[in-house]
Amino acid sequence: MTAVTIAPEFRRLGLASHLMSFLEQTSTTPYQAHFVDLFVRDKNAEAITFYQLLGYIVFRVVVNYYNGNENAYDMRRSLPRDVEGKSVQTTCPNITPDQLEWN
Repeated sequence: MTAVTIAPEFRRLGLASHLMSFLEQTSTTPYQAHFVDLFVRDKNAEAITFYQLLGYIVFRVVVNYYNGNENAYDMRRSLPRDVEGKSVQTTCPNITPDQLEWN
């Protein structure tokens, strides 16, 4: 999934929460992923608060992620397979987009 966007007239109906729940369930069964992560503009306070309410934490900052001039938060939530929560423990410094690993 690349992006989740809810049109303004359909916000506050629980659609985004249902989509995120479906993504997490699908990642857990049958794929047994350790975590879900997402990227959000660091200035998007409403989205950050929403994801935090769903249990996501700011894992690290990706400098100049959006259009080469806006930072992103890499937010993560561990899934049941990550019993010890290792996938959300970080001592990572800020990184740049070219340092992201997609595996």
